[in-house]
Amino acid sequence: GYAACLNITARMAMDELGAAYDQVITHVEMDRSDDSKTVFLYDVQIIGNLTPEQQAAVDARIEASPVRRLISKQLEF
Repeated sequence: GYAACLNITARMAMDELGAAYDQVITHVEMDRSDDSKTVFLYDVQIIGNLTPEQQAAVDARIEASPVRRLISKQLEF
């Protein structure tokens, strides 16, 4: 699901940047405590040697991931 998308997005970004990393760990939870909305809580941990600039670029790519853009829109069924 969403965790896999975040993981792939981070790996693709780091590969394009030539960033050295060993592992990417992603975790996603849904907060449904408010009946009017669902909040996705996520954490992406990168095990590796990224520069601050590389980390910022990866973070930006994660924020703009295709699945995030999709689920950020109003959904109708």
